[in-house]
Amino acid sequence: MKKWLLKLFANRTPKNFPSDFVPTSVLFRPLGEAIGDGLVLTGVFYEIRQRFPSCRIGVLTDKRNELVFKNNPLVDAALPNTRRTYLTQRNQWQVLLDYRPTFTTRSIVFDWVLNPAYTICFQKSPKKYYSAQTVHNYDFYAQPLCKYHLSRSLNLTPLRGDFPSTHYTMPPVPANDVAAIQPFLKADKINFLLCPFGTNRQVDPTQFQQIVNALPAEKIHFIAAFEPARYPLPPSVTYTGKLSLPHFLALVSKADFILSVDSAPVHLACAYGRPAIGLYDGRADNLTLFAPLPPNEAFCSTNKSPIAQPNIHQLPTEDIVRAIKRRLSL
Repeated sequence: MKKWLLKLFANRTPKNFPSDFVPTSVLFRPLGEAIGDGLVLTGVFYEIRQRFPSCRIGVLTDKRNELVFKNNPLVDAALPNTRRTYLTQRNQWQVLLDYRPTFTTRSIVFDWVLNPAYTICFQKSPKKYYSAQTVHNYDFYAQPLCKYHLSRSLNLTPLRGDFPSTHYTMPPVPANDVAAIQPFLKADKINFLLCPFGTNRQVDPTQFQQIVNALPAEKIHFIAAFEPARYPLPPSVTYTGKLSLPHFLALVSKADFILSVDSAPVHLACAYGRPAIGLYDGRADNLTLFAPLPPNEAFCSTNKSPIAQPNIHQLPTEDIVRAIKRRLSL
């Protein structure tokens, strides 16, 4: 069945990009549905705007990441990743930038329906039937994706250019969401947001307790945006309980400092201009693709396993504390 599908929907001759190609519209398919994956991609939107100011930017959204794209000042069209969108957007986009990590039956058929003038896809992990050698529905195959930070991935494509800087962009935080998180903030202290775990990894609780205990509680108001039972911390920490996503975004945007495992809060801090330190494992591909943007910084473990670990090992606790004190002038 899949072999027939490839013949019907993924079997065309690629077109070469003109040397002076200037796109009029670009549609993005994000790397994944997570907030961080979408947020890092807004750095690419920024570079498109820098080089091609009149280019229309669209993005296919999912429920988890739609808040990153809806009302984003760099996005002209935030479109739900549904069958209806592909049907109604047929022949409407000049370039499709496909960041998803694999080819799927759904994406192959939907891309045929969408019918962009050009398709650029980024490095795909091979599957039994679908790989860069068997799927021929693209005009340019960009690899390896981990060669650059994800926000600079255009350098792997015919749209490459000399981009002096990049940054993430988030929609404005609604005033009612800011008002909702005000009770968790203290005007006379440094509001320090703790994000010790992500989707598939966390810093050891004992080590995080050591970090908190080494910082002056008389100057710092520690905030944890989750339930106490989820992750034990010292008594000086204020737990917000589980927050809605809009309220969590508002909290990050108003925090004075963020300490987070390598997850969405690190990149949200970059987007909102909040100082932060990200705690990463030692995978080179992860650091290349998703490192915090300056002036935020990352501390890495010596764990070199390519597989995501439930705990991040051997992080330099003393160095992290020293860096936090330096950043906060303590």
